[in-house]
Amino acid sequence: MGIERNTGQYIPELAVKWEMAPDGKSWAITLRKGVKFHEKWGEFTAKDVRHAVFLITQPESVQTDAGFWRPLMGIGKADSVEEVAKQVEQGVEIIDDYTVVFHLKQATPEFVENLSANADLVMESKARWDAGGKELYGQKVVGTGPFEFVERKVGSHVLYKRVDNHWRQTPEFKELEFRWVPEGVTRLATLLAEEVHISDVDRTLQKDAAAKGMKIVRSILPAIQHMWFFGGLYFATPDKLDPKVPFVKKEVRQAMSMAINRNAIANSLLGAECSHSGSWVTIPSLALPSGRASGTLSGISASRTCTVTTPPRPRHSWRRPDIPMGLSSPCTSTRCLGCRSK
Repeated sequence: MGIERNTGQYIPELAVKWEMAPDGKSWAITLRKGVKFHEKWGEFTAKDVRHAVFLITQPESVQTDAGFWRPLMGIGKADSVEEVAKQVEQGVEIIDDYTVVFHLKQATPEFVENLSANADLVMESKARWDAGGKELYGQKVVGTGPFEFVERKVGSHVLYKRVDNHWRQTPEFKELEFRWVPEGVTRLATLLAEEVHISDVDRTLQKDAAAKGMKIVRSILPAIQHMWFFGGLYFATPDKLDPKVPFVKKEVRQAMSMAINRNAIANSLLGAECSHSGSWVTIPSLALPSGRASGTLSGISASRTCTVTTPPRPRHSWRRPDIPMGLSSPCTSTRCLGCRSK
């Protein structure tokens, strides 16, 4: 399911309906009919959903959400590929081509989040896997989205082309290119020169960007969320909680929460350009040239290529020297985007 950009609500995309059983352990998902994979790999069906769960839970998987899916399917770290396939077959029941039921090992009311665009359960063609396995998958990415993969050059760029008459919407741009540019100054320069349309802007360069006509526009939904987790705080059933761990006691967690100076964190780490949202700290990230503060790219000509530059590093956990051990922040090291419309 997708995410509505203004409200953050889940909206139908590949899944058109989802329903949780009263016990919270089973979820019935109804799939959209008629969705085609790129390169004529057939229609997207329930078998592709089960295959996606197999891929994310197999022993070699290093995807972010693998640790979420494995226990839900009853899969252990030492399980073989054959054991994983058996557990996934039991955990993802195929009712028909357009209906699947997830049978989870524990109640998971937040399960829909991990089926949404916020997570990384990638839908890939089971037929394509059967035809060539990992070797064929390694050649290129084949999905169902409005942009189709063209090429990837390591350390340089990834290029996509639009899919005309896509079931969601035909994109405005004929091509979409992501470039990896390590130097922040170079990224800003290419943005200001209109060589690219969207780019990360380092915090130290934001004044320069503003002086050149860029304007910070606060996002409607959280753009980047910084999360701090103390060791030992994991989802577990009551019978598996260790009473010797201090964090098990609610009063200890409440005391820790009250002891955290959120304003100091926001001011010292995030330059005070953020807002508190419960236990979350969110950051405004969209920057547009003055006079075009619309939050969209409608000003870019549909006949041109839309190019995006990003720092050459994945999203990962990092730790500053002044943050105590056990307190980490999974986030990107850049904070704001710059957009220039044509």
